[in-house]
Amino acid sequence: MNTSDMPPSRGLVMLRLFLLLCLFGLPADRAEAASVRGTAILDLDFNEKSGPAVDTAPGGQADNTGSLVAGTRRVPSPFSNTAGGRAILFDSGRKQFIQIPSSPDTSRTNAVSVSLLLVNFHAAGDGAWHGLFAKRSTDKTGQANYGMNFRPKSDMLQLYVNDGSGFRGVWYSVKGVLGVRRRVHLVASLSVGDAPAADKDTAADDVRVRLFVNGQPATRVGKPDRDLVQGTDVWLLDVKTAGLANSAPLTIGASTPTQEHFSGVVDEFQLFDRELTAAEAAGLFSEVAGADAGKRFASDRQPAAALPAAPQISAVSLRGLQIGQTTRLVLTGKNLAPNPLLLAPVPGLQAKVVKGSNAGQMTIDITLPDNAPAGFFPIRVATVGGLSNSLTLAVDRLPQRAVAAASSKTPSQLPVALSGLISGPQIARGFIQAKKGQRLVADVESRRLGAACEPVVEIKNAQGTPLAIEWSKVTLKGDTRAEVTIPADGIYAVEVHDLSYKAPGNSHFRVKIGDLVLVDTVFPPAAIAGSEIRVTPVGTGLPNGTTLAVDLRKSDSLTGALVGTPKLAGLLGPAPVLRITRGTEVVEPNKPGTAIDSRFSATLKAPLTISGRISKPGETDRFSLNVNPGQKLRLNVAGRAIDSPIDGELTVLVDGKPVATSQDRAGSRDPRLDFTVPEKVTRIEVTVADLYGRGGSHFLYRLQSSPIGRPDFSLALQTSQLNLPRVGSAMIKLQVNRAGYNGEIALSVVGDKQVQLTPSSIAAGVAGVVSITVTRSPGGDGNALRSLSLVGESIGTKPILRRNARVAGQSIPGHEDLLPVGLTRPSGAALDIVSAPVAIYRGQPARITVSARGLAPKNRTGQAVRIASLSNEPLRPIDPKNRGKGNRPIVRAMPNQAATIDGPPASITLAVPADVPASAIEFVLRGDLLTHGYATAVQGRIFSKPFRIPVRNAVTVSFDPKTTTLASNIVNKVSGTVKRDPGFSGPVELEIIIDKKLSGFVGGKTIVPAGKTTFTIAIAAGQDNEARVLPGVQLAVRAVGGGSLLPNRAIQLRSLPPKPAAKKKK
Repeated sequence: MNTSDMPPSRGLVMLRLFLLLCLFGLPADRAEAASVRGTAILDLDFNEKSGPAVDTAPGGQADNTGSLVAGTRRVPSPFSNTAGGRAILFDSGRKQFIQIPSSPDTSRTNAVSVSLLLVNFHAAGDGAWHGLFAKRSTDKTGQANYGMNFRPKSDMLQLYVNDGSGFRGVWYSVKGVLGVRRRVHLVASLSVGDAPAADKDTAADDVRVRLFVNGQPATRVGKPDRDLVQGTDVWLLDVKTAGLANSAPLTIGASTPTQEHFSGVVDEFQLFDRELTAAEAAGLFSEVAGADAGKRFASDRQPAAALPAAPQISAVSLRGLQIGQTTRLVLTGKNLAPNPLLLAPVPGLQAKVVKGSNAGQMTIDITLPDNAPAGFFPIRVATVGGLSNSLTLAVDRLPQRAVAAASSKTPSQLPVALSGLISGPQIARGFIQAKKGQRLVADVESRRLGAACEPVVEIKNAQGTPLAIEWSKVTLKGDTRAEVTIPADGIYAVEVHDLSYKAPGNSHFRVKIGDLVLVDTVFPPAAIAGSEIRVTPVGTGLPNGTTLAVDLRKSDSLTGALVGTPKLAGLLGPAPVLRITRGTEVVEPNKPGTAIDSRFSATLKAPLTISGRISKPGETDRFSLNVNPGQKLRLNVAGRAIDSPIDGELTVLVDGKPVATSQDRAGSRDPRLDFTVPEKVTRIEVTVADLYGRGGSHFLYRLQSSPIGRPDFSLALQTSQLNLPRVGSAMIKLQVNRAGYNGEIALSVVGDKQVQLTPSSIAAGVAGVVSITVTRSPGGDGNALRSLSLVGESIGTKPILRRNARVAGQSIPGHEDLLPVGLTRPSGAALDIVSAPVAIYRGQPARITVSARGLAPKNRTGQAVRIASLSNEPLRPIDPKNRGKGNRPIVRAMPNQAATIDGPPASITLAVPADVPASAIEFVLRGDLLTHGYATAVQGRIFSKPFRIPVRNAVTVSFDPKTTTLASNIVNKVSGTVKRDPGFSGPVELEIIIDKKLSGFVGGKTIVPAGKTTFTIAIAAGQDNEARVLPGVQLAVRAVGGGSLLPNRAIQLRSLPPKPAAKKKK
């Protein structure tokens, strides 16, 4: 090359191109007369389905085919606006690269221009060097014809040469040129010539360096050394140009086959035998990336509108809300903006965010109507990012204050509720003004509000003398309550601390103080759905004869209902929850000896539950049950399970004689026993008492009788809350527990008619964790959706078994089956499974074909969807005793696989370990919505429907036992048979591995071709002096050119000593 723009060889190249075009015509995609790409002497578009990268350049003197090394693979191209193209994905950790042998085209003496599209995966903190391309020797000199490498941590990108005396290069900014996961087009040009007049000589011993990024010239960084800067051109002065050419291969994706490997995507690699001008670089950019590439690539430089982070609440100023009044709360946390909405399942609640609130702290005024229900309720904050975690608040008719505001100088008037925090040994102290003779109740809510401390409450006079002290009570779920009669007018202190003075950090509490009427529970504690019932409240300060009406006629989908606490009755709240059941409910008869049917005929729904109460110390409740001879019954008493202080004792009597008794069982203080009714017995007596002879209004219990073997099932959501696009999909995990019912379970959802579940049923026999895709279609009142209930029903049973799924983390009574839902912006796309394999084979990659389609509103046509796999395959620790060692690999989608929305179907590869223990795996594919397939900012998520694939062995191997005994000192032939699964037909490599310590014994291997089933492996045997089984012999089964098809397994080979020599005849 000389200093002109048209070297002598250029004419030959153009003549050759002209003749080719005359003969074959110009391809449609290069029809422009001024095609820059058409002048390349090496052109790799990587669009082959497999094999090496083929050089498609019309010019050039050699076949510059590129070999893909170390598993380098093709992926869908993220660069073009048309679908179907392929690119190359490099993984530096696996030392992947492409190698092109040295040729007259790649070895440049006068000029070279290299063009490529790329996405860099290396983060800004990466301190290693990585090569994009180079023709560089591997000896100590590192002689380089041309090359480009970079080090992100130093923000250094170098376009360089090395004439044998050291590297000479021009530095650019990695951040400015490459960035991280941005689409970039580079043109790097180097030409030999004489630098302008500032150069001290007139020899053509200088190299002009130019770099173009997305068609625009890049500016060097750093101070000049032995170079000369002219605008954006840089001259490397006094280079020994004769030393630039070398015989090293051209490497793409590394600097040499062993150095500076690169992680990222490369496409459209061209090499030119001349220096490209600025206009040509800009034109080439449009040719290889599309006319709109400038706009698309520029968008990668802008901060992407990533999926907003969900809000988080860490603290709230008060733990209660007052009915009929406005309460101001201050919430602290993260991502509490923009446009926050406070959500709480309290009818009539109105919330107004106070000006000045921000993402870290939100002040909000909450107004409740005078008829709002009292109770415990979860509150959350919803933003465009979804739902926050929940905090539990109490709703009642008490004024709400911070405990710090009730000081000795400003004591609180009564009644009041004081909220505060304690940590470790701290004592929270609130002061109140009280009068002589006044009844004073101090009721602490802490565990009922979700805290983990063990609260103690003390009431003291002004001198600090304790008047009352109380701690954990079963009836209050571990909270506590103290009551006193005030001895004199004055100021009194109410103190709250942890029982062991070791409260977890920031343990919250609320203490209600005053002459309070409080309801802890009701009797009976449960009723059947669809009924109307009057219940008796149980608590403190209640007038005798008080009853409350509860209407359950519209409660078919509920598991509990708040009991109303009328203001006129003086009930402050919070109110208890009445459990709703679907069996048979009976309240203990007033008349002793009344027979209760427990025969479970077709009209009697199981279970039968009797609600009772040990009203006074020493009392024993007796129940006569009609039964069938030979009937097998399970009897249990729920006491602690319903927050009753009873330590139950359960006894069964036949003809007045005790025949079975239970006092508790492993893991529970509630008794249970299984009982078979003797022959000819049609009535039994069951008694319930407190083990310690105690009794009282709170000593409630529920005696349950059910037939053993009764078909049943239960459902539990492992998802605690759901962020669901207004139009789009999300995924939940459902635990299916079966107890005798193995049939199909129909699934439905209550709460929004626009929501559908896929699958809509659980297949017969399926148990454990299953995945459910939740899809919301357009329409309905999205602003009204706050929670969903998932319901399962048996198929073909009488009566139908109906079970609500319990929600993980939902401990507030009455809310256990309500899945909180936050509506996020529409996803704009959907992910469909086009095809899945009939089975996946251990050790063999599996392929699933998917398609992504745009979805109104916010259609995302043209964007990328990066695919990941979710499954129910359990994690398997490498060392169960040391979890820090991590887990064994599971079946999963290979990384960096993407589809284009409204593009052609994409093939997604699953990596399948050889030791997968599962016989079938359920999958859901998750799609992360991106500007391109390798971007970092996730703009939305979509989910496929769940699908289940059996897992099989591709082959089974058996040996002919006649050949597994080895004769000493010869080569033996071990033979056998390979049986392939119908879905696998490839060749199989078998190897018998023998421990090298076995002197003279050498293993062997063979390949069983496709279509063949029998094999023979030659095994060399040493000499053994006695017959034995050889220790440590293993069989390896592999796919030819691939990984293991089966885990290595031990096999038995026997060795025999040599036969004794025949005696010579005399």
